[in-house]
Amino acid sequence: MKTIEIESYGELHDVYIQKNVYAYNDNLCLDLIDICGEPWSNLTVNFDIPLNKDEGFIDVNHNPGICEILIEKGIAKPTGKAVKSGYIIYPLYRFDFDVLNSYVA
Repeated sequence: MKTIEIESYGELHDVYIQKNVYAYNDNLCLDLIDICGEPWSNLTVNFDIPLNKDEGFIDVNHNPGICEILIEKGIAKPTGKAVKSGYIIYPLYRFDFDVLNSYVA
């Protein structure tokens, strides 16, 4: 399993991805887990919008810079669509499961 290196408060942390689906509507649910097995952050957020099985809204509010990492590693690509919730605009990304699964434990 590969890890993603994330900088937070000047320190680097290695995380991997946990893949699931949201119980409400079966949309893709991705969480970031640190290498010690502790939850780090939600990578995706769920809205009452049915999505394709390979799509998810990225939680840019709690994961600054994560979109660039997803693109750089080939894990996901932007669709050009987004949803605004409060003051945050959550972009919709399409995931490449072949690449994504190499980061999933």
